[in-house]
Amino acid sequence: MTAMDEAKARIGEIGARISPDIMLEMRALFAQLLPPADPAIRVTHDLAYGKHERHRLNLCAPAGITGAPVLIFVHGGGFVAGDKDEAPGAFYDNVGTWAARRGMVGMTVNYRLAPDHAWPAGRDDVAAAVRWASESIGPYGGDPSRLFLMGHSAGAAHVAAAVGEAGTAASLAGCICLSGIYDLSIAPVNPAYFGEPELHAPRSPLEGLASAPIPLLTAVAEHDPPFIQRHTASLWLARLAARETLPMIFQLRGHNHFSGAFHIGSEDDAFGLAISDFVAAAGKN
Repeated sequence: MTAMDEAKARIGEIGARISPDIMLEMRALFAQLLPPADPAIRVTHDLAYGKHERHRLNLCAPAGITGAPVLIFVHGGGFVAGDKDEAPGAFYDNVGTWAARRGMVGMTVNYRLAPDHAWPAGRDDVAAAVRWASESIGPYGGDPSRLFLMGHSAGAAHVAAAVGEAGTAASLAGCICLSGIYDLSIAPVNPAYFGEPELHAPRSPLEGLASAPIPLLTAVAEHDPPFIQRHTASLWLARLAARETLPMIFQLRGHNHFSGAFHIGSEDDAFGLAISDFVAAAGKN
């Protein structure tokens, strides 16, 4: 049994449970399964895309690359936590360096957190990071006409809300949402970010993402909690109603809510292949 097989066996034991302790266990487990740093990949930390201390991003790019697609990754954290440097040297540079190894520029983004910064702070910060990439990514080897925005968990909710803004969607070549929160009629909803129940309907990012006229890849982990799977199914149906077609759909077999992002860049590259195919297909449109 390989180390990855053992990791997936442990995930199967845990099932769909989520907790801070499980997140830490998954972080420690998958940190050991990532490849060593690649000296051919240039990593630039803490570039500012705005005035707040959380308005910072990291870039990962192969040395000498020009005109490459750009993968902009927005981390999760339940709207109140999380960091692009969740575990320095591992997460979430694993996403950026994976993208770089695939001939892209990887960009990982921080945003302001609740309760100090409630709705729509996360949406606005993601939109600002996309604007920064549109204006400034060229010198780092990226093509501003090929920006792909990706979010995980709470980050996917912020991505969904940002894509619902016409100006942000117009700057993107595609969107990737992993284990996200989209339909605020599905409980639980974090009031620290979204406010009281009467505010949920107008603040739900579901319809804006579903109707956005850009390619959409949706993914959910096999062992995501049922409420996360319901969010994903709700997005599929809303997309079908709005665009008369389902989005691209991928299930991360053997993974849970945390390993869905932590495993990217490891030997288990099935989701990575799906992202690469999505980027390549969207680039032909």
